[in-house]
Amino acid sequence: MISNVTLTAATPTALTDGQNDAPIQLQNTSPLPIEIWEGGTDDYASADKLTVAKGEVVCLPNLQYSGRSEDGGSVTLLKNLYFLDTGIPREPTGNIPVALQDQTMPMVVAPLHIDLNSGNLIASAVAVDDTQVTLTAGHGATPGDSLFIKEDGRCFSAGILTVVTNLLTLDTPFDYAFTPAASVCVCDVNLNVDGSSVIKTARVKPPAGTLWNITRLHVRMVDDTVMDAGTFAGIAALTRGVVLRVHNGIVKNVANVKTNGDLISVASYYSFDDKPPSGEYGFTSNHVFGGQEHVGVVIRLDGDEDELRVLIQDDLTGIGTLRITAIGHVVRD
Repeated sequence: MISNVTLTAATPTALTDGQNDAPIQLQNTSPLPIEIWEGGTDDYASADKLTVAKGEVVCLPNLQYSGRSEDGGSVTLLKNLYFLDTGIPREPTGNIPVALQDQTMPMVVAPLHIDLNSGNLIASAVAVDDTQVTLTAGHGATPGDSLFIKEDGRCFSAGILTVVTNLLTLDTPFDYAFTPAASVCVCDVNLNVDGSSVIKTARVKPPAGTLWNITRLHVRMVDDTVMDAGTFAGIAALTRGVVLRVHNGIVKNVANVKTNGDLISVASYYSFDDKPPSGEYGFTSNHVFGGQEHVGVVIRLDGDEDELRVLIQDDLTGIGTLRITAIGHVVRD
């Protein structure tokens, strides 16, 4: 349906059987002419057609009728309307061709992280390109931890290089002037933790009032031990597994993986890295949700209530690095 079309009608009045009710007024404010097809089916050939030019206002007196029901009451019926752009060439079937193109929404590249401390931790506002930030006392951050900051629909993540009391030096310059009102999470983005006794949860969530479409997950594991499909990174197959879970109105488990082979079975792309001289072994998998050639649906997250989680149920401390990154874009409806 064309969005730039306005339908208005006067208040219906009681009329005799078969008499036209107050006419409906239509204004075409779209950049193209439109056609109005009036009928009970999708068969354009059998429908009555009215063409409305750009900017034209017309009245449609015969599209709304008033009559009498069997018990004598008044009834009003509005026939089916089909609004179509006439400036677009049609397929042989009469359908409008659709061309896919890249979106221009802000990108989302956000690491799943384990929360170490969170709150309004910024002591004084930062400026774009700053690489240092002063946090409030008791922040608990140490070198090697990360910060994940959200405010005004924006999010920012960076690794912590040094900590001098409350002054932190980061590995990434700020791209937004965050204030003390920002939500700050001191976190660990390396998920090589022990969840065998108490399950550890890594998560990522949009800023409040913001919608994200997560179109894929990127998994990267690095170890000093050779890897294959039967191991998880370079350690033995897991007992309970790593669970990907979505919280978006309902709780939904997406997958439980215990080996690299399990990751491969739900991956769109994957690769093993042979150990170079003085290097380490690696495994990478990409899990693409969007696109008909993949899952065909994205994971939508509402920053007011939704989040993406990874449940770690085994001891992963034998792995050098495990990082999971959510990739997608902001939604602007």
